[in-house]
Amino acid sequence: MGLSGRLAVRGFDIDPIGIREARMGRYLVPRLLYYDVWLERVRDTLDEYGFTYDFETVLEKHDAPDMSLLYPAKGYYQVDASPIRAGNSAEFAICDLVRDKDIEGSADLIFANNVLYHLPPDRATAAVRKLASVLTDKGVFGLGKTTMSEPTEWAQDTIALLKSEFDLYPIMIKQANEPFIPTLFGRKQEYATTSIGLEELKGYEHPMWAVRS
Repeated sequence: MGLSGRLAVRGFDIDPIGIREARMGRYLVPRLLYYDVWLERVRDTLDEYGFTYDFETVLEKHDAPDMSLLYPAKGYYQVDASPIRAGNSAEFAICDLVRDKDIEGSADLIFANNVLYHLPPDRATAAVRKLASVLTDKGVFGLGKTTMSEPTEWAQDTIALLKSEFDLYPIMIKQANEPFIPTLFGRKQEYATTSIGLEELKGYEHPMWAVRS
């Protein structure tokens, strides 16, 4: 299925408040976190992907009592995901990636953003295994920049685990003027010209990711 096809998205979180917000499809952007230049970049990104937003009206907690529990700051802008969800399927459920039963079905794209670094190493590894086990043969697995931004022992062990147990390799995607961080993984046969294995990371010009011998 190409990008023009109907998408089926499933999202999981252990926090019921986060799940409730995701189901609503409306998000609050704390006003004080952004200067004008950043708001312009946010606008460009939202326009590119089809979100609607209101950066003129400043909402307070009483304007969105069901949502503001997640946002302690004062003053918000609202972003609406409804337009990009139209015609697609989006489901969200409370889930403990370590303790709950295995995830049913399979996925072409899996992102584990802003979650693994909150877990002890053994539980984070268990979550990685559970998620990687439902990835399709041509799928892509994303671990997030925050999780993989530094060459910790866990990060390096995880690269080795994904390679040995799931035949997943870092996909070489490097943005201009930014260092390469191994966050996306795919099957080697699908990314033969853009993937690197653990050994190949050694000596790669990167200010932080020089894999230790």
